[in-house]
Amino acid sequence: MSARQLTPEVRELLAAVCEALDVPRAAHHSDDREAHDAARARAIYVRNILGLAEDLLTVEGMTSALRTLVADHPITYTPDQPEGSTPGGAS
Repeated sequence: MSARQLTPEVRELLAAVCEALDVPRAAHHSDDREAHDAARARAIYVRNILGLAEDLLTVEGMTSALRTLVADHPITYTPDQPEGSTPGGAS
């Protein structure tokens, strides 16, 4: 394997990082603060989880922790839907 190839475990970790950091914009201005706070909190959690890499967690452990983060801290406001899209990702 060349140094540029990523293992499946690392690909899963990167996907989990992206999922954790994917905080949608709020549909209503009244929810902007909640969206900002959610993005900031998730970024802090991701940084802390990845910071444990050297000492405590394996790649699989970090992936699991990130997925647990997303499950335990769902978005509770109404997300903004990009124009032309429908809920669930169909356009």
